[in-house]
Amino acid sequence: MQRTSIARILAALAALALLAGLVFRVLLWPKLQQAGARTPRVDAAILLHAVVDWRSSHGPTACPSLAELRGAMLIDPGEPLPTDPWHHQYIIECAGESVAIRAPGPDGKVNTLDDLLMTH
Repeated sequence: MQRTSIARILAALAALALLAGLVFRVLLWPKLQQAGARTPRVDAAILLHAVVDWRSSHGPTACPSLAELRGAMLIDPGEPLPTDPWHHQYIIECAGESVAIRAPGPDGKVNTLDDLLMTH
């Protein structure tokens, strides 16, 4: 008797999990794709890794442009150059062996408090 109750509970939980997955896939996933689920932090991390990869064949202090990263196939050549959510282009900043990726933020101005800055 007790095993039957546990089996029923587990079956109900499995059905709820399937239903939740279906709701996510049908209702929420398309909205996330339309909204561009990538965040500026994710884009900056991708660009930062691309710069580090690019430097491995161009020297530890070389500083690529976004176009050079695209030409080296380190960012998708079929996509427009990445921009932050406010449609400002990311900025690659190099100082010696240090690298930073900057998103200018809502005001579009560099070196203000709303910038996103990721460094390596």
